[in-house]
Amino acid sequence: MVKRRTIKLLRNRTEPDAIISPPKQNKYMTDLARRARELAQAAGYATPTPIQEKTLEPVLAGGDIIARAPTGTGKTAAFLLPLIVRAEGTKAKAIVIEPSRELAIQAANECRKLAPPSVRCVAAYGGTPPARQEELIRGGAQIIIGTPGRLRELLQAGVIKPGEYACIVLDEADRLLADQFLEDTMHMASRLPPTRQTLLFSVQMATTYKQRAENIMHTEITEIKAGTAAGETVTHTIIITENKIHELSQEIKEHPGKALVFCTTMRSAEKMAADLRYHGIYPLLLHSQREAEQRNSAIKRFKTDGGVLVATDVAARGIHAEGIERVYSMEPPSNPEFYLHRAGRTGRMGAKGACISICTKDELKAVKNALYAAGVQNPQTHNT
Repeated sequence: MVKRRTIKLLRNRTEPDAIISPPKQNKYMTDLARRARELAQAAGYATPTPIQEKTLEPVLAGGDIIARAPTGTGKTAAFLLPLIVRAEGTKAKAIVIEPSRELAIQAANECRKLAPPSVRCVAAYGGTPPARQEELIRGGAQIIIGTPGRLRELLQAGVIKPGEYACIVLDEADRLLADQFLEDTMHMASRLPPTRQTLLFSVQMATTYKQRAENIMHTEITEIKAGTAAGETVTHTIIITENKIHELSQEIKEHPGKALVFCTTMRSAEKMAADLRYHGIYPLLLHSQREAEQRNSAIKRFKTDGGVLVATDVAARGIHAEGIERVYSMEPPSNPEFYLHRAGRTGRMGAKGACISICTKDELKAVKNALYAAGVQNPQTHNT
C-alpha cells in the first residue's frame, strides 16, 4: 500500500475558489489547452465552466488531482477534454471509472461528442455480453469508461493491459470510495503503473474517502474547488405535511414541467409510482432492480418526453437530463451527499431550479440535518 501523504495547499490570491495555483506554462501544454478549448467550442460549449477552466491546465500538467464542484457544472467534460487531447497527440490511454452503467454510457456519449474521429472511447459495463466491448478495447480505443465490476472482469481476462494506461479517473469519487465499490476500485487502481496520473472528481469529499484516495495517488496532490457544493441557482424548500402523496400530486399538477421524484429504496419508489398513478399522474420508474432495457427506456423517455420520473438515489445518481425544473425529495436522504446529488439534477449549467423536500413532522429533524450538512443554511419552510 502506498504511504499516505499530506496534501499541500497553495492558495491563488486572484482566484479565491482555486486552492492550487496553476502550473507553469510551456508551449506544448499551451497548445494542448488551446486544442481542448477548440474541441469544447466545436461541441457547442461557448465558454468553459469554472471547474473546466480551473482543472484543464493542472490535469494536462500530469499531477494527481482531487476536484470538487456542484453537480451540473460540467465536471465530465472537465476531465474528458484533457484525456482526449492527450490521446489525440500522443495516443495516451486512460480509464474512467463510473459507479453505474447509466453514468458510464452517459460519459461515453459525452466523450464521443467532444472527441475527434481519431480518438475512440468504449463504455464497459455489466448486464450485456462483453464481446463487443472487448473488441473495441483490443481494437485500440484510447479511453475506456466503465463500471468497477466490468472493468475488473476485463482486466482479469487480459483484455485490459494495465501497463498501457497513463491515467485513471474516478468520477463520482465519493461513491466509488464508499464500501460498495471500494474493493473493485482499489484493485483497478493498484494494477495500473505507479507512474500513472490519478484524477478524482466529486461534489464533496469526506475525510474518510480522501484518506482512502491518498492511498492510490502517487504524486503531490492538487485540490481544486469551484463553487459551493449546494450550488447557487437552486432554491431549497421544505414542505411539512401529514399526507405526502397528496402534497406531491398537488405540486406536480400545479407545476407540470419535467420533474424528478426521489425515494430511498426500490420498494418506496414502486409504491410512490403506484400512489401517483392513483392520483392521475403516470410517472416513469427507475431503480436498480429493473431490467437494463427498462432502465434505459425510462431514462431515454424522460430526457426526450419529460414528465415525471420516480427514482432511487443509486439508480439516478449523476443522470443528466436537460430542463428538469423541480426535484422532489420524498424521504430523508441517508447522507448529505445523496441530498446534493438529488438537488444537482436541477439548476444545471446556470439554469434555475427547485429542490423540494416533502416530509412529515417526525421526519423534519432528519431533513433539516441533511440540508445543513449539505451546506443549505436557510431553506424555505412551509406547513400544510
